[in-house]
Amino acid sequence: MIARIVEAAAMETESTSFNPRTWVSPAPPADSVSQIAPEPVVSEAPPAKRPTALWVGGSVIGLAAMAGLALLVPWGAFFGKPGAEAHQSAPAPVAAAAPMAAPRYDTRIFPAADMNELGLSLEEMGIDTGDAYFAAEEVIAALGTMEPMTVTVELDSKGAKPAIHSLTAELENGAAIRLIRAGDGGFKRESVVETAQVRVRQVGGTIKHNIFYLSAVEAGIPNSLVSDFTKAFAFDIDWGQIKPGDRFSATWEENVTRAGREVEPPRLIAVEYETDGIKRSFYAFTPPDEAEPRWFDEGGQGNARSLMRTPVDGARITSRFGVRKHPIYNIQKAHNGVDFAAPTGTPIFAAGKGTVIFQAMAGGAGNLIKIDHGDGLETRYMHLNAFAEGQGVGASVMQGQVIGYVGTTGGSTGPHLHFEIRTDGNYVDPLSFENTVTEALTGAELRMYLAQRKATSAEIAAANSPKKPAAKPAAKPKPQG
Repeated sequence: MIARIVEAAAMETESTSFNPRTWVSPAPPADSVSQIAPEPVVSEAPPAKRPTALWVGGSVIGLAAMAGLALLVPWGAFFGKPGAEAHQSAPAPVAAAAPMAAPRYDTRIFPAADMNELGLSLEEMGIDTGDAYFAAEEVIAALGTMEPMTVTVELDSKGAKPAIHSLTAELENGAAIRLIRAGDGGFKRESVVETAQVRVRQVGGTIKHNIFYLSAVEAGIPNSLVSDFTKAFAFDIDWGQIKPGDRFSATWEENVTRAGREVEPPRLIAVEYETDGIKRSFYAFTPPDEAEPRWFDEGGQGNARSLMRTPVDGARITSRFGVRKHPIYNIQKAHNGVDFAAPTGTPIFAAGKGTVIFQAMAGGAGNLIKIDHGDGLETRYMHLNAFAEGQGVGASVMQGQVIGYVGTTGGSTGPHLHFEIRTDGNYVDPLSFENTVTEALTGAELRMYLAQRKATSAEIAAANSPKKPAAKPAAKPKPQG
């Protein structure tokens, strides 16, 4: 018996290595393999083959022991061959790691210009048409506007069709609304308030054109603030006579979110203009008993005079006060005012506080407005394209209030404002008229203004100071030795 075992072992070693793993029979059928847990593969270099004669004699005792052991332990279990014994001795399969849970909601971000585009975009995502447009209507109703917006939607894909779990719509000014799916299938509204911060900005420039607006916009002043800037100097500067090389600066506050979105329109807080070496600066301040800000110089003297020199934005002078050859009648005739050329529709301001005493078409003067400022002072505005809405004879107007718009009605060769000033019935040159200076701030109002101006100056200095780089951490000392 032992001899037969030795003989079989000798025959085996002639075709295989000494590694017992190589003694296993060829792989069983696929259906059997699927029931047996695979053995882990151990990467090891197989020992070199040994001649049969050397190990047969030297291993008789070991083989005899193996034969005895074979009587007690099934051969298949020992060599790992398939069979019932192999099933019983196979190690338990190791449980595979559970896959990571997929996100519950699919997030989509897209722009929408109005309610229809919002509803269509949601519908194209597979959302039920009724639900898509119902959500769109809810968004517009909550925001109260149909302005362009950025939409973030979370889709719940558990059902046969994706459904809205939540939807956030944000306008360009930072206002936002969030809809969350409610238990009844509708939506619950949540207002989203984004933190905004007030930031001070200042830009300066040089006059390069004969129209201030162009130079201001090139310098970086927001379009919406150019009119406020010109109004601040309306009593001191004839905007139709500005010169290349004049310098200016504007400082304003902007309320923006961290992402830079504008929450409120910018507000002009300081202005400066320099011409012929003379510099004028004004700061915005709202006295305690007033609703609108006014402009004051460094000492608290207001910029306002009894009348504005240029009661129209961005205009240039085309004809001055005095005798001239009339462009239509071609005769020498007194020109009793100043002509300011400007595009049709340009706003015209009341030169001073007063009452409208005439407003109608008046022959060659075209659409005409007369304002009584008291004490025999009167101003006239001719060739208007239209009057301010809701304004009529008897209306009280404030200095700087829009009263009409530039046009070319009546005896006119092009869009312009003909502006006249009369004192006790006599014509005076608007460009040389001696304006009455308004009273300066005093007492508590002056102290409040000076404190605010000091704070504004500090903000301007901080806005113009270069940003300091963040301090770097000190280097660690190298170990000695």
